[in-house]
Amino acid sequence: MKKKFLAACLIMALGMQMFAGQSYAAQTTETTEEIISGEDYSYVTAPTAEEEAMDDPEYARAMGQISDDFYSEDETFVGTTNMTSPYTGGGYNHNSRFDGCTIVNGVDVSKYQKDINWAAVKASGIDFAFIRVGYRGYEKGTLAADSYFDRNMQGAIQAGVKVGIYIFSQAITEAEAIDEANYVISKAEQYRSSISMPIVLDYEYASTGSGEGGRLYNAHLSRESATAVCNAFNQKVWEAGYTPMVYANKYMLEHALNAGSLNSMVWLANYTSETTYPGEYQFWQYSSKGSVSGISGNTDVNFWYSGSTSSAGTGSSPTNSSGNWASGGKTDINVIGANADQETDESVKKMRVYN
Repeated sequence: MKKKFLAACLIMALGMQMFAGQSYAAQTTETTEEIISGEDYSYVTAPTAEEEAMDDPEYARAMGQISDDFYSEDETFVGTTNMTSPYTGGGYNHNSRFDGCTIVNGVDVSKYQKDINWAAVKASGIDFAFIRVGYRGYEKGTLAADSYFDRNMQGAIQAGVKVGIYIFSQAITEAEAIDEANYVISKAEQYRSSISMPIVLDYEYASTGSGEGGRLYNAHLSRESATAVCNAFNQKVWEAGYTPMVYANKYMLEHALNAGSLNSMVWLANYTSETTYPGEYQFWQYSSKGSVSGISGNTDVNFWYSGSTSSAGTGSSPTNSSGNWASGGKTDINVIGANADQETDESVKKMRVYN
């Protein structure tokens, strides 16, 4: 009788939670873990290796299975700046729109780079890093933590590397995008004073053993719907006092999103010696096969065009009623963290793009 009573109470409690609008997804491992979608993210946990291989949208990429959407044929040089990357040995041509910018080298990392010697990374010339906080599963659709997030944040900050954060999204609704933003914000809070780069929505299809797939790919969102998903994330990040940015490959930006309507900065992924992407971007991930001292194996490598006057999209900005996020100002990054309304010192301005 006692067991029946307890069972009835449990069913009633779960029913009340569902009625209140909170969704729960159970994961069974050696110990039972729950990944909760909602305001309380204390139960978002790192998955087992088996779960990771089956549901982490970054897993296949880390294993070298990268979609053709990231690649372009090498183009004829039309830029004005040519440089050789010490991390790939290749030559890269930069669009003339970035003339006068400082080109800064950076990486993005996750648990797949394992233990990183951040002092060596910094000494090699890397000045910024985007660190993965977690992901949404490409099959289950539940949030999961990157088990190396804190050690990477702490190591990079201690070494003097500028840090930003990214989440590998598989959001197919605006509500899911807001959920992802809230999760990232909750994890970023303890590092608020040290975050000097954007918080990023990594929006791409999952690579699987048979090609692209997963819930985002299978949702077949219209360009308008996919853009609205990204903008919902951006708005929530902005409201929390951080600078948002969307990461996507060239194909995604040109065919799956209305890139000009994004209310954020853009981080372009295009593996070529010179990208012909015509839209606006402030960061360029140019290779997934970088060799950086202090990091074992391959890692993604990036250029940041510091001081770019490149517009960051012409969509509705969270703070610009004219409909332009960036309309000719600089995109210098100082310190991001404090709410803009509370900022009085120029040295602690968040990254903004001013007229």
